[in-house]
Parts: sequence; structure tokens; C-alpha cells
Amino acid sequence: MKRRLLLGDRAWLLAIFVVALALRVTWLHYVDPSPTDGRIDDAAVYHRMAVSIGNGDGFQWEDGLSGPPGGPFKMAPTAYWSVGYPAMLAGIYRVTDSSVTAAKLFNAVLGASTCLLVYFVGREVFNRRAGLTGAGLLALFPSQVFLPTLLMTETPWTFLTMLLLALTLALTLRGNTAARATTRGRPYMAFALLGLAFGAASLVRGEMLAFPLVLVAVWAIAYRSGRRAVAYGAIVVAAMLVALLPWTIRNWQELGYPVLVSTGSADNLLAGHWPGADGLGSFVPGIEVNDEHKDLAAPEREVEVYKAEVRQAISFAVHNPRTELTLIPKKLRHFYQRDSRPLELTRLHPYALSEDGKDLFGDVANVYYYCAAGLALLGLPLWFSLRNPKKLLIVAFVIYYSFLFGFVFIGEERLHAAVIPVLSLLAAVPLAWASERAPRLFGRWVRAG
Repeated sequence: MKRRLLLGDRAWLLAIFVVALALRVTWLHYVDPSPTDGRIDDAAVYHRMAVSIGNGDGFQWEDGLSGPPGGPFKMAPTAYWSVGYPAMLAGIYRVTDSSVTAAKLFNAVLGASTCLLVYFVGREVFNRRAGLTGAGLLALFPSQVFLPTLLMTETPWTFLTMLLLALTLALTLRGNTAARATTRGRPYMAFALLGLAFGAASLVRGEMLAFPLVLVAVWAIAYRSGRRAVAYGAIVVAAMLVALLPWTIRNWQELGYPVLVSTGSADNLLAGHWPGADGLGSFVPGIEVNDEHKDLAAPEREVEVYKAEVRQAISFAVHNPRTELTLIPKKLRHFYQRDSRPLELTRLHPYALSEDGKDLFGDVANVYYYCAAGLALLGLPLWFSLRNPKKLLIVAFVIYYSFLFGFVFIGEERLHAAVIPVLSLLAAVPLAWASERAPRLFGRWVRAG
């Protein structure tokens, strides 16, 4: 019986992967914005960074204050953006003659592969039915179909986020964890490997850097020992720092300061904590800080701006606690209120879709998102638990991301992409529950009739 179920799951997963990949490839065929079409956004930056790395020029960017308006500008080392995704693109460009299409296909494969990770996480936390249903929901999720055509970090980061959750389950929460921890072969190596994975993923985006601290609470319940959980958390953090060490040393050498991941995060931090903050991003506070340091040359200016922005953001938060509390619901509203932002990011230039078509797809994306959120809320009693460590992992992830963009940073809608696979899984839980019980209820009704 188990073998038949396994073979059945394989067939379903193959079908889900093929459908997910086909939808994403079809979309990027018809909606194909180019990072070289004149746009000024992250896609253009990552493309140029990748080309720079591929040409052997390193991770550098134009110093906009090093020449006359309009340039030419001098190139300078930078850590404003995370290096992980440009490095991925550089590798793809190296073997495909700088093919942007190949990079987008890579995104599409990652997006489809995320569905498989949702199945694994769902099977481990709930059951195979929930895992398959969640994978299917994610395969059809409109915003996730729209994203791969953009050379931005959302698609690879969403994949990596689910990979980290899957690894956490596989390495630290499978089987009888409490009993396993008391054996002679203590699972220190598993936690070290998990830490290396967290560190490597953080080179793409640093949002999960603090999540191992949250995992300590999960492990305390799983292993029935707070002391052991703290020790495992320390191992993960140490291994994560080891993975980040080469990049940090590079930044210390090139910039004169040990930047852990990127300096650009300080812009978002300050945008969320300044007198004009409204929950959304703003360039105003960052421009003001840059103007104060305009006499410094790059990369020294980048570092000093980074430190100044962090200081100002923390100072504002400490001295304005009431304002900070009022900003939380505003940030959360902006973060979660819609799911059509990926489609809007392609509107900078005309494509195959008409304006009416774009509006239609945007409405479809939002309706699908609202339905998934409604199902997840409906199934709250089925998936919310503070005692079951596997369910707690999912709950902790949602709370962590909500805190990150509801308090620490800004409520940018595009950044909730990493939560969508988990939302798909939580929406699948009540559907799986209902589908499992419906035949029984129908059978009772027939017998009663």
C-alpha cells in the first residue's frame, strides 16, 4: 500500500512540476521584459552586476558622484546589493553567452521546483494529501507564475526559503527527535550543515539571518530541553557565520568595513523608521543621508551612509515608541494587502498584453491570493499549534516574516513572495481535510438514506 501511494505521489508531483514549469515558461515567452530595455530597477542592476562578475571586473557599481551629471562615472567596489543572485546569473551567462532568456528559464525551473519543496514540507508537517494539494496550489499561483520573467531575487529566494524549511525538518525535526538527541551520535553535524545552508542562502537575501534564533524555541519543544536547543542554535549561527566569512572579509578589504551581507538593507531600515514613515518605502531619508556624506569618495561614502542610516533608524525607533506602534498595522497592510505587484513591475514598457489584459491578470492574481488567505484562516484550528514542533516551525516562520516587514523594515508587497508557498500549504490543509472526510460523510448519508 505504501509503495502504491509513493508511486502515486511521484506521478502527481511530476504532473504538478510540468504544469508549473509550462505556465511559467509560457508567461515569460509572452511577457518578456529585458533588463537592458532602459528600466532602472533591481533587474537591470543584477544583470549588469552579473556581466561585471563574468568579465572578471568583480562586484562593483558606478559611483554616481564621481563624474559630471550623466556620467561617465568611475566604478567602485560595493556591497549595496547581495552578491548571491548576480553570482548565479554570472554562472548562467558564462555557459550561455550572456543569455537573459536562459536566466529566466533558470528562474522558471526554480519556481516549479519550489512546488516539490512545498510537497515535502507539507508531507512532513501534515500529511501527503496536504503536501500534494499545497504543491498544486502553488503551481497555479498567479504571482508566482509572473515572477520568473523578472531578473529579481524573489523567485530564487522563495525557492531557498522553502529549501531552508525543508532542511530544518529533514535534518533536525524528523522522527523521534527527543530520543535521537539522547543517543551517543549527537546530531551536531546536522545543525552545522543547516547553519551553512542558512549562510549560503543569506548571500542571496539576508531576511533569514535571524531565523535560527527563532528555531531555538522550536527545538526546545522538539528536544524537551532549552539548554540543548540553545546549544544547537549556537552551532547553526556559528556555521552560518562561517559561510558568510569569505564575503565579509572581501567587504572588509574592499570597503574597509566588515559588512555581513549588504549595505542596502539600511535604506529599507531607515525608510521604516523616520518622521515621514508611512509603512511604505521612501527614498527621501536615504537621499538626505547621502547628501550629508557627498564629499566622501566611494566606497567610504557607502559605508558611512550605511552606518548613519542604521543609527538614525534605531534612534527614531527608541525615541518614538508610540509612532512605531502605529506604523505596525500600516506596514502589515501594505505587505499583505495585494499580490499583483509582480505583474505591475512589467508595466514599464509595452508587451503582448493590453492594458485591459494586465488589469485582468492583476485582478485574477489578487482574487486567487485572497481565496488562499481565506482558506488558510479557515483552517487555522488544523495547522496552528505551539506544542507540535513541526507545526510550530510553520507558525514561527509566518510570525517571523510578519515581524520582519511589519516592524523592522517596510511593508513592500513584492517582498511577501517568500511567504506564498507557505500560504499555499496552509490553504491546502482544510482542503485536504475536507477531501479526506467527504467520502465518509457521503457514505454515512447514503446509508442513512
